[in-house]
Amino acid sequence: MNSKSFLKISVQGFNWMFLGKIIQFIMQFIVTVVLARLLTPTDFGIIGAAIIVITLVEVLSMAGVGPAIVQRSQIKTEHLGTGFTIAVLFNFVFSIIIYFCSPIIASFFNMVDLNQVMKVISVIFIIRGFGVVAEFLLQRNLNFKTLALINMGSYFTYSFIGIILASFGFGVWSLVFAQLSQKLTSTVLFIFCQPHNKHFKIYIKEAKELLYFGGGMILAKGFNQLALQGDNLVIGRTLGSEALGFYSRAYQLMVMPANLFGQVMDKVLFPVMSKFQDDNERLTKWFLSALSLLTVFISPIMILFLIYTENIVVTLLGVQWLEIILPLKILSIGLLFRISYKISDSLVRAKGAVYKRANIQFVYAFLVIFGAYLGHFWGVTGVAVTVTIALSINYFLMTYLAMKLLNSKWFWLLKQYYKPFILFIVVLCLFKFIKESNVLLTNNTSLELVIAGIIIFLFYLLLVAFTPQLLLDSNSTKLLNRIKYKTSVFK
Repeated sequence: MNSKSFLKISVQGFNWMFLGKIIQFIMQFIVTVVLARLLTPTDFGIIGAAIIVITLVEVLSMAGVGPAIVQRSQIKTEHLGTGFTIAVLFNFVFSIIIYFCSPIIASFFNMVDLNQVMKVISVIFIIRGFGVVAEFLLQRNLNFKTLALINMGSYFTYSFIGIILASFGFGVWSLVFAQLSQKLTSTVLFIFCQPHNKHFKIYIKEAKELLYFGGGMILAKGFNQLALQGDNLVIGRTLGSEALGFYSRAYQLMVMPANLFGQVMDKVLFPVMSKFQDDNERLTKWFLSALSLLTVFISPIMILFLIYTENIVVTLLGVQWLEIILPLKILSIGLLFRISYKISDSLVRAKGAVYKRANIQFVYAFLVIFGAYLGHFWGVTGVAVTVTIALSINYFLMTYLAMKLLNSKWFWLLKQYYKPFILFIVVLCLFKFIKESNVLLTNNTSLELVIAGIIIFLFYLLLVAFTPQLLLDSNSTKLLNRIKYKTSVFK
């Protein structure tokens, strides 16, 4: 497949995934607003603790089978059958482990109600095991349209079940059954949309091939998830369920745009980069262009969170959530780092350097947990500060590894940032002007958000329309020519 075909498929995939995430973002926005008024911070704290455990164990339960299927240049029926068997068995085992360890987990977090919640939500592993191979085959085959539709459909199920049960006073159980219904919906749709070999048989040769790459993925993903959940782990243990509820709401508000852009780029770039993992020229072009494009995408959202933090919290969640204003502002500072390192992560995985990635993710996890423990003495705000510092260090470490794998220089990377930086300054001045003008005229916080939202929406419409041109930015082409020239000189 030539570069233009890859570009066309990737742009279409990006647009579909982006559209799906936009719709899911809107649904998540509505669900967050509604549930914040129906449930208490303690309810969110309990489910937050459960999600910490589920997320960490989920990495082990998958055994790295899914990403290994995407990354391999050649895949056989034996790989699929072996991967399916391993995924089902591992998920079943971890479901049983979580069920019987639920009292210990509840005791660790000092949350009595967490015991029964963990017993019920452990079923999520059994459900997920049957859909792992189908889900990652869709990624491998670049079937982003189907992935986007499945994600939208499953989140709609989550929204519907969660809001209905919360309205009838089910409390934390509305979130538990919403999670289970979402996973059941997505698994059924994955299996239906992507048929594959489902024989329960393990082929030794194919198992070794999958598990070698998968072992590195488990280590790296495990440390990464420990880093992502480490702050919640520390807060839940040291500050209690209410503090965890406040922090998790601030984190979710901040991470929604991170998921919107970062996950979309990762799901598109990882399978595409894996297709030409040995072509450094092509990889360099995609890597540099993706970083530049992502910076342009996220800048307006980052500025919106920094300037309109109080407006967002009061308007979306209500005055009972005022304590999260400062933590949310601090977490928003690291939004660009949080999203950008995912591009380096996609490239490193595509190149197969999963064990080098694991080393960096270990450092990241240590910095988050150690920093969160130091920060908790100053409450949720202190944790937000130390987590943001750890995040920025992880970004530089992952970018360094990516540039080393590409034999590229930091100067070439920095050249990709100067146009987005100019855009950042322009948007910052524009939003500051809108806010100051509104304070002088009407002081209407809702009007500020509406105007800022319209500006961002129009900006994104233009950006999506010109995505192919941005991916073929002249700076990227010049950099590639310089790379080719330098390479030829040293040959």
